Amino acid sequence: EIEEELGIKANVDDMTFIGSYIRLKDFVEIWLLKSNVKIEELKLEQDELQDAKWVSISEFEEMLEKREAVSSAFKIFKTYYTEFYKN
Repeated sequence: EIEEELGIKANVDDMTFIGSYIRLKDFVEIWLLKSNVKIEELKLEQDELQDAKWVSISEFEEMLEKREAVSSAFKIFKTYYTEFYKN
């Protein structure tokens, strides 16, 4: 779905599965892709995504405090941040 929703062509070998959780009506998987992608190159699927931007962990936490973001995926990402993202 990454190509469909963001316009990013990715090889599964370049991705790392981080975790998953169940919401009320669906199942969510979180994957990490280490890639140099310029934000302006993203092609957002209008029916799926409203907006996209790169943020730091602290910026994401500020967005959560202001209720500008949803915390469920962030909790899983932050748990694995040191292990998968910083390396």
